[in-house]
Amino acid sequence: MQLLNEANTYFETIPAGEMGPVRFNIDVLNGGSQINSLPDLATALVNVRTIPEYDNNQVAKQIETFVKSYNANGAQIDTDIIMNEFPIATSPSNQLVKIIQSLGKEYAGRDIVVAASPGITDASNLAKDKPHDFPFAVYGPGDGSQHQVNESLPKQMYLDFIEIYQKLFIEFLEK
Repeated sequence: MQLLNEANTYFETIPAGEMGPVRFNIDVLNGGSQINSLPDLATALVNVRTIPEYDNNQVAKQIETFVKSYNANGAQIDTDIIMNEFPIATSPSNQLVKIIQSLGKEYAGRDIVVAASPGITDASNLAKDKPHDFPFAVYGPGDGSQHQVNESLPKQMYLDFIEIYQKLFIEFLEK
């Protein structure tokens, strides 16, 4: 736990970049099998959302530095990177984004704000090695409950997005 807290504190000091700050999230902790006894084994699953200014390699190197320091003092800590996806960015003025903003406004009744998101998606692989102006966007239904317990969305929003996607593909591919 001490290493995780130290890492979290460290990553909070990294200056935010264009896509926001580095996020170090401890998602799953498992340890111990009975009360009043130190666990013989503990595991943690951590999700680090990197930014171009402080990338995956820098994060991995820093975590390894923490692990080596703790192991030198008697700990027995291993690390495995099970998903290594890099953040990607696109121009907020690309044609796909402009069409999304137009169509989305029709359905939402308000402007669709373009914002950076450091979260990884399939776009990390699909847009790999593409030029910076490659047209992509992460846009879909949701009401703020994504990635939370009891995640849900209104049925009409789901149905509206089917129509939005159909119109989006037709309009984008015709240009």
